[in-house]
Amino acid sequence: MNSGFTLSWIDYTIMIVYFVFVLGIGWALKRYMKTANAFLEAGRAMPAW
Repeated sequence: MNSGFTLSWIDYTIMIVYFVFVLGIGWALKRYMKTANAFLEAGRAMPAW
């Protein structure tokens, strides 16, 4: 019995598109985060709850 799984080309394509999307958002928003503190505080835009 084979309990493993295999990935096809569509699976790899979806993963690549996802990682490019996430890295693209990070690259586009890096100008707003000057320091690690600004990143952790989310620019003080998040409510305290």
